[in-house]
Amino acid sequence: MNTLFNRACGLFALILLIACNACKNDPPVDTSVVNVRLPAAATLLNPLISTNAYSNRVAGRIFQTLGYLDPNTYEMKPLLAKTIPETRMVTDGPYKGCSAYDFEIHEKAMWDDGSQVTAQDVIFTVKLVLLPGMDSPYHDYYDPMRSIEADPANPKKFTIYYKEYYMLSLATICQTPIYPAYHYDANKVLASTTLADLTNPAKLAELAKNPAIAGFIQTFKDKKYATGKDFVRGSGPYRLEYTDANQGAVLIKKDNWWGEGLASENPLLGAYPAKLEYKIVKEDPAVENMVRNSTLDLVDLIAPENFLRLRNDAQVQKNYEFKTMPVDYITKWMLNNRSPKLSDVRVRQALAQLVDYDFIINTALQGMGQRTVGLVPPFKTYYAKNIAPYQLNPQKASELLAAAGWKDTDGDGVVDKVIGGTKVQLTLNLLAPTSLKVGEMVANNIKETAKRGGIAINVIPSDLPKIRKDANEGNYETAIWGQGLFPGWVEAHQTHHSSNLAPSGGNTSRFVNARADSLMIAIRSTPDTSLRKQYYIQLQEVMHEQVPEIFLYNNIQRYISSKKYNHIVSGNRDGYEHLSQPQKK
Repeated sequence: MNTLFNRACGLFALILLIACNACKNDPPVDTSVVNVRLPAAATLLNPLISTNAYSNRVAGRIFQTLGYLDPNTYEMKPLLAKTIPETRMVTDGPYKGCSAYDFEIHEKAMWDDGSQVTAQDVIFTVKLVLLPGMDSPYHDYYDPMRSIEADPANPKKFTIYYKEYYMLSLATICQTPIYPAYHYDANKVLASTTLADLTNPAKLAELAKNPAIAGFIQTFKDKKYATGKDFVRGSGPYRLEYTDANQGAVLIKKDNWWGEGLASENPLLGAYPAKLEYKIVKEDPAVENMVRNSTLDLVDLIAPENFLRLRNDAQVQKNYEFKTMPVDYITKWMLNNRSPKLSDVRVRQALAQLVDYDFIINTALQGMGQRTVGLVPPFKTYYAKNIAPYQLNPQKASELLAAAGWKDTDGDGVVDKVIGGTKVQLTLNLLAPTSLKVGEMVANNIKETAKRGGIAINVIPSDLPKIRKDANEGNYETAIWGQGLFPGWVEAHQTHHSSNLAPSGGNTSRFVNARADSLMIAIRSTPDTSLRKQYYIQLQEVMHEQVPEIFLYNNIQRYISSKKYNHIVSGNRDGYEHLSQPQKK
């Protein structure tokens, strides 16, 4: 579930546990404050409507979910919930044929006002997701849901029903941040709106015209619920002190937090630092200086060459640990399949053979990336090892282009073709995040190697939000882009199925293929994991042949952390800086 579970988009799980490197003669070390580097501002602390990676990382300390992914095994473990339920297939009654999940919220879980977290808060949260006009990134993942039923005998219990089996139904409800109804709907505007209304197209149309609902949504999206210390509220261990576009964000540990003392029962209910300071440090040179001065505790998203330089510095090594690991994140050359220049699969196949993958991985990434043939990272058990990745092959690219009617008829070095009665040169615009050195190197290298096939590339510098916007609206030909993936099963349906074409869906390449569509539906709807893996391999084969986009590499993330703490790293990209414990003497 790429949007839902990878909001951190390249962030990481660096779990700080307990310092062990101190001895009784060491000077006192302050571990009451953890300093975390953020490359950009965290000013949308309203995760149900946010797709901002850094905002959602900070919000994860304020809001809680029913479950979380174990950082080592990626198994779902309880957080607000007492246990993680098994899938139960309903055999009779009004929900016959549905898959069901029976939850019970932890008996001690409560909100800041002392009231209990109940099933009604879960139902309220799902209503928020489904409201017309809310535009929540969680919305599509609740499409297969039929209803949620609260237990009349126990306000902490509820059952969620899905119309049919969906491989990520449990993960969806487990990892949706739960909101306090008493705080976000003090006037009970949504009290009379049922989940049945929100899953009924006719009722949805009525609600979309309801001024009370429109007013509620406008208030919910107001800036105060994104940045206001008295308005951003969750059941997590920290409260917002402030967040600022320039200064970063500060979170303060709550007094009498409900999970206090329960870490022995569940380690992720631990919360040790008195303060979490998120510092906006945009440029790598500034990050390097702060690391050398030991003023940052956690750093990621640093360029490979800078990471290596710090790692090789003996003085820095005294204070920091350096680790790398592959993560669930793919960098790709995105192609707009609706462009007349790119609609022919042979052109896309030619482009895939005009990329110097070795240069990208060995030079631009300094070895901190690995080849992949598609959306599935190579370390997954359902990666298609049988597929040979595309390689730089200008001769084969030229043959494919010629077969598609693209030839250099005027000797200017760029192939051309008559389309709709007009001679068109194969010149492509490439949106690229050139403010990042790796992005600049990759884009410029593609520009040079494409010339060898007679294709001209115009590199257009852009930032990531602008690339996202243009890709979503279809205002692009090609772009360098990264895609975060769910650490478990990759949900290709949201990003490549023809029913999810952007801008209403996540299919920004505008890829349409009947065979791929059927495989994506089969993947998400079969409970048989061995059969699902076969479907995944077949899907990778189809996409490798059709080249809806060119998969450049699977990211290997780089982590720098203070030796004040023991830690592990995980491909589950959410920060766990709240678990740092004071040093023991």
